[in-house]
Amino acid sequence: MTRDVIGSIGALLAVIAAVTYLHSIMTGTTRPHTVSWGVWCVLGITGAWVATRSGAGSAVIVLWCFAAAQTVIFLLSLRSRYTKPGVLPGDIVVGLIAGGILVLWGGGMLRNATAMAGVVVADAIALWPTLREAWRAPGYEALTPWVLGSIAFVCSVAAVDQHTILAFAYPAYLAATNVLIVVILAVRRGRGVRRAGEGAGATQKQV
Repeated sequence: MTRDVIGSIGALLAVIAAVTYLHSIMTGTTRPHTVSWGVWCVLGITGAWVATRSGAGSAVIVLWCFAAAQTVIFLLSLRSRYTKPGVLPGDIVVGLIAGGILVLWGGGMLRNATAMAGVVVADAIALWPTLREAWRAPGYEALTPWVLGSIAFVCSVAAVDQHTILAFAYPAYLAATNVLIVVILAVRRGRGVRRAGEGAGATQKQV
């Protein structure tokens, strides 16, 4: 199977994951965290752009599909009926730190390998609120889109044309973080947790 085919499969899965996630938001199953998705919206575009310039080849198809989806999800998260409740003051700090890294990148102070490292670090910082809420309230996250996203990003890694750390870094990081969220949701749902404070034996709606 060629890298182009693998990249195309990953892109298709990315689109399906995005549509599934958006559907879960519209139906109230998922509540996206505004801070995480706001940073991810910018980082998705940034990471896809850097990966494209770094020779990631067909892998960037998946990255650009997710960047578009992240933008739509962020816009939805700005509406109170869709967003995750309980944004903490620390979450704002997280967003500002991640935003500061983006300013450095946009100002040309981060280039090449440093730029990609900056993108990964900023993304990881922005990931924290969503990871925390996935643990505390897995009922606000649909599992299926994260599973599809994990597979899509694994395809993205397999589709990388140039075998360099710079080309592999962002898709590999995204694959790892998606798998991490899948594991957290699966473990917490397996214990019957839907909201903070619930435990074994509680009724959990699976998606």
